Amino acid sequence: MSKQAWVVKMNWDARTQTNLIFEELMKLGQDMGKAHKAEREKTISSWQGAKPSWKTFVRRIFPTMVKIVVMRIGDPLGKKKWLWLDEGTKVRYMGVNWPNWQSKTKVNWIGSGQGKGHVTGLGYPWPGIKARNWNKIINKKLNKQLEKRVVTSIRRGLRRRKAGKTSGKRFLYG
Repeated sequence: MSKQAWVVKMNWDARTQTNLIFEELMKLGQDMGKAHKAEREKTISSWQGAKPSWKTFVRRIFPTMVKIVVMRIGDPLGKKKWLWLDEGTKVRYMGVNWPNWQSKTKVNWIGSGQGKGHVTGLGYPWPGIKARNWNKIINKKLNKQLEKRVVTSIRRGLRRRKAGKTSGKRFLYG
């Protein structure tokens, strides 16, 4: 049984055009990665103790697709705190002084406030932490911007080709 393979040859003008559009999409991806990181850092600005940090990078998915990756890095306890607050928990064992307690963060809100009260230590099972949904909120907010900016980036790449502004970079296989 023979296997068939198809080879698509692209002329250099089409490759150059594709690369110019890709360069614009990469720039957009880097800008959006910085925006994702800034939104998350705004949320933890008043946290004390362990805090997560973020690393963003842009990956090319052949031929002109770009993926923005946002990774939680840093202190393991800080990463867990983000996860517990973002997704919520069913039960928690950390005791707090209830009459004076006020969380620094709120459900479905991006940002961080003063807060009041203190942690009293491990204790009995208490009701869980309500999910803050930060990742969903940030992604929804920035996806609206991204949709508009993708079209602009593609048009900018097309204009660069017409103007003869090539970077000389060849991104043929990512």
